[in-house]
Amino acid sequence: MALSWKAREPAIAALAPDLLRALVVLEARHPVAVRVFFCDGVMAVVRYLRESTMGMEPGAMHHVFKILAKHAMYGERGRMEVASKDERMDIYLEETMTTISVKTIINATLKAIRGTTVAILDATPADKTWIFFFYRFKDRASPCPPCQYLITWVDIASLDLDPPGELVKQVMTMVTKAKQKAAKQIGVPGKILIPVPDIIKVEDLEREIEEKNKIISEKDKALDEKDKALDEKDKALDEKDKAMAALARENAGLKKRLGLK
Repeated sequence: MALSWKAREPAIAALAPDLLRALVVLEARHPVAVRVFFCDGVMAVVRYLRESTMGMEPGAMHHVFKILAKHAMYGERGRMEVASKDERMDIYLEETMTTISVKTIINATLKAIRGTTVAILDATPADKTWIFFFYRFKDRASPCPPCQYLITWVDIASLDLDPPGELVKQVMTMVTKAKQKAAKQIGVPGKILIPVPDIIKVEDLEREIEEKNKIISEKDKALDEKDKALDEKDKALDEKDKAMAALARENAGLKKRLGLK
């Protein structure tokens, strides 16, 4: 039986400190802040998503980021999944009566990011909206091979939108700028940071490719060892032929000295 998200909360919360240490870019201009994270702290989140949820449970990515971000920003403060009248709040801070809505985007193209931002304007307003999505390195071209993903966290003060129509433009501009800054910080061209269609499926595919490459490598190694064994056998035969030829010459010389035919 799968664990409840409440039971999983301590394990997910434990990922927060490493994620915060993985911050490489903070782009902030009220009412929007964009954070980009890279390397070990990000890969720990990826591993949790892959190994602990397998992406099979509905809303797994949403639940993980909701718990992770709440603990990263507020620690033990605040409650999650709080029902109020006809709505359900992802995160609620009682002392300040702050409501937070959490969104996650799979395959975060600019069109998808724009669509999610527009939807915020049409939804029941929360005091804050947090949007999360992944980027990965095209062709696994990370300068640090164990780290193949980045997490982007867009923080919007949803009720402080004046005029509201400027929000979409500001978010798109800041997300693009933060991505370029992250690429520069890491030391790669911005164009090789691309959206992730599905973090679980991509990981499964990459793992399958790695396993196939491992099998091919092992077969190549076995063939190399077989070739080496054959080379050693050929060498031993050559040595034997040389020894026999030397013995024949020695016998012929001995016979000659003895006057034998």
